Amino acid sequence: MTTLFGDGILGQRQDWISPELGESDELGATVEEGPNYCVITPPPEKLNVISIDTYDDHRMAMTFSLAACEDVPVTIKDPGCTRKMFPDYFDVLARFTKK
Repeated sequence: MTTLFGDGILGQRQDWISPELGESDELGATVEEGPNYCVITPPPEKLNVISIDTYDDHRMAMTFSLAACEDVPVTIKDPGCTRKMFPDYFDVLARFTKK
């Protein structure tokens, strides 16, 4: 379970947190939002197979690519959005996740 909380933390970063919460829900996680908190609880069983919209945001691509580390087939629809901040992110991730 992941909990985010604090005075106005969700309001200050609403531009990126809302899409992440929506995509978390698509994975099968339970998402509970309040005025100053958010609780994300993974499903009791395996995460759902999904395709992630990045909204042209490297944080979305990088965050949800980690679900693939648990053998969950995840498709990142725009992996190139990481190019500006971390051009070889997926190459580096592949080196650490090879079995």
